[in-house]
Amino acid sequence: MQVFDENGKFLDQWPFANPSSVNFLYMGADRHLWAFDDTTSKIVRYDPQGHLLYAWGGLGDYPGGLFNMHGASVDQEGNLYVAEVANGRAQKFHPRQSANPEFIVGKPVYSAWK
Repeated sequence: MQVFDENGKFLDQWPFANPSSVNFLYMGADRHLWAFDDTTSKIVRYDPQGHLLYAWGGLGDYPGGLFNMHGASVDQEGNLYVAEVANGRAQKFHPRQSANPEFIVGKPVYSAWK
């Protein structure tokens, strides 16, 4: 992962898992980065400095399993939508009411709607 400022100046670089094939990145309002890794079939959370914080998921074609993720989005209620190319589907994950917020993919930035 390479990090640049708003003017394109290189700031930092940090690795993902080895081997890895990250097909999609998502950064929510909490400024944490989520990587959707095809090699491990996991959704991985990093802090803004590139430190690995948490990972979840696993390979499968069953509900909750992940295979070849290529897109994701989060709605204002915190529901995560993941598009999987190899499984030919999209899945919706909704957080349990008792879920630890540290493990939930951050809500999107809606600055234009405030």
